[in-house]
Amino acid sequence: ANAPETVAANLAATEGRAEASSDPQPNSSGPDAQETEPGTGVVSEDPLVARGRDVFFRESYCVLCHAIEGTAGVGEIGPNLTRIGSRTTIAAGLLENTPENLVAWITDPLAIKPGAQMPGADYPATYEGLTFPALNLNNEQITALAAYLSSMK
Repeated sequence: ANAPETVAANLAATEGRAEASSDPQPNSSGPDAQETEPGTGVVSEDPLVARGRDVFFRESYCVLCHAIEGTAGVGEIGPNLTRIGSRTTIAAGLLENTPENLVAWITDPLAIKPGAQMPGADYPATYEGLTFPALNLNNEQITALAAYLSSMK
């Protein structure tokens, strides 16, 4: 099956919410990762980044369209988000890559890039004849998601 058909089938099967097939692992190299006990190698993580990971993998269907290497995110329609935090721009080069701009992009991609085929927080998107529902994420979820994406360097 082609990618849109696969996503549509997955979307229907999960009733609009992606369930990761395995628990995604914390990114120990993110800017907010800190050793809990210096010299032990045990890493703690910013709670906002951890919350954003939950949003990406469990509370949204981002994972159905976007891939992140080493995780259950294997989507093929949207851009690969592996190491997105190290990129200088987002939205096909239209915005500087900052957490604030990620929030703006996730919330309302059409306001930034007319014709974008990514659903916004409050509106659906159509891609190759398939309609993907609105993300239905609130400000807290979007802020956490942006922190997670920014942490992946």
